Amino acid sequence: MKAPLAKMSYSALEHAEFMSWSECLMDFSVKVTSDFAHSVNPEFLYKEMKNIPELRFLTEQLPTGSQQKTDTVQALPTRFWQKDDSTIECTEWATIHYILLHADALYRFKWESCSSAEKLALYNLAKQHHLNPSNTEMIEHLAINGMIKVCSDHLAIVNKSFAHFVLHAETAETLSQLVQEGEAGIWKRYRLPLSVLIVLVIGGIAITSGQSIFIIAASLAGVLGTIGSLSNSANMLKGQFRE
Repeated sequence: MKAPLAKMSYSALEHAEFMSWSECLMDFSVKVTSDFAHSVNPEFLYKEMKNIPELRFLTEQLPTGSQQKTDTVQALPTRFWQKDDSTIECTEWATIHYILLHADALYRFKWESCSSAEKLALYNLAKQHHLNPSNTEMIEHLAINGMIKVCSDHLAIVNKSFAHFVLHAETAETLSQLVQEGEAGIWKRYRLPLSVLIVLVIGGIAITSGQSIFIIAASLAGVLGTIGSLSNSANMLKGQFRE
């Protein structure tokens, strides 16, 4: 996660600076204790490295026996990221932490290279939500950059360690704001055609019924207010289910 200082003085730590620092730190290596390396699950590590070639160096610090296991283990079906953290074994958690110690800069660079819409898409996938399949350009960009994959009949984050990173890449307030901006963007897209349609409906009813346009407008405003309240209630319920 970004340091709280970044939130307090974001003007000094712009988006491009995070990318630059991430790219710089990718050239450094992290040394871990042998005890920590022994707790790594070689089979799980292999599955994490499978779709991200940049992680191949992770076997260098493992004990000799573990390196041989990662070279010979067969690819097994990868379980999709679960929202329930208890479904992840202790050795898998140790492996995820091992990966993040070494690849945090790589993951940060990938994350910062995304637009706000792409970050929101990754966050939704990490939360086991679905993407709009019609947004092919964004999906292709994420796939080309090695951040998502096709898993059976749905899209998924490329591996569990990156999904864990995405869920904690920003502060909770920043991620919440990202979600709100995404939902607001949907309304902005349809606000103009809906406004034009409402004006046409009001005008048409006023002409055909002979009633005052103000009475009709007040009635429609009441109906729209009711629809807005129902929409807000639905969004609140949806937000609770997401958690």
